[in-house]
Amino acid sequence: MARAVLNTINTRLDPNNIATILKHSEAKVFFIHYEYIHPQGT
Repeated sequence: MARAVLNTINTRLDPNNIATILKHSEAKVFFIHYEYIHPQGT
């Protein structure tokens, strides 16, 4: 049995709320879609 939980995060939340959710979830693995990654300076 995998014992995994999917914790979706609303992309409209501000960075502080997202950080709080991730810390509270104690996530060990984090997946993100490439469209949400922006290079530095853009």
